[in-house]
Amino acid sequence: MIMTKKPGPELLTSRIYLYPHENLRKVCTLVSLETDEEKQEAKDLADKLIVTMLRHQAAGLAAPQIGFDKRMFCIQMNGKPQIFCNPKILDESPERQTMTEGCLSIPNARIKLSCRSEEILVGGVDQFGEEIKAELSEVEAVAFQHELDHLRGVTILDIVPKGVQRTLALGRLKKFKKQVRKSDGHKNGTSAFIL
Repeated sequence: MIMTKKPGPELLTSRIYLYPHENLRKVCTLVSLETDEEKQEAKDLADKLIVTMLRHQAAGLAAPQIGFDKRMFCIQMNGKPQIFCNPKILDESPERQTMTEGCLSIPNARIKLSCRSEEILVGGVDQFGEEIKAELSEVEAVAFQHELDHLRGVTILDIVPKGVQRTLALGRLKKFKKQVRKSDGHKNGTSAFIL
């Protein structure tokens, strides 16, 4: 894992925004790495993504899930966190794979999807501006496509057809929000949580 600074308390408290929060609906803006300030902002956001993803033992996490309108996400790649800024799919296989996906913004929901490409060739840059080009398959390919959807304002609940899976996922989300309100003493709606 490449961290740009030692995790402090501010890194350990990244809120994860819950569906249907407006942050999850935005089409994110490009990450710029032109100035020193922009480079530092990218490194700081990358650290937050890495720490939060690892803390929740997730396969990936996108910037809008923690409140940032930037085209950046982190996925587990070869067993290590990998940051992608301005990610894109360069090529993809026509074959689709079926896999059950979860999402930190939709806690306790597991949705079986058959729309993800089995193999993809991806590109982007990391938080330091270094070019990344990789061939991904299986879980890594699914994680990349899932997080890329977040940067477009799309969640798995937008992809899954209406039916039992969607209804169950929304029910679990409602139950989770109720538990968070009770434990945190929230009187109003719950749109984010910190664990």
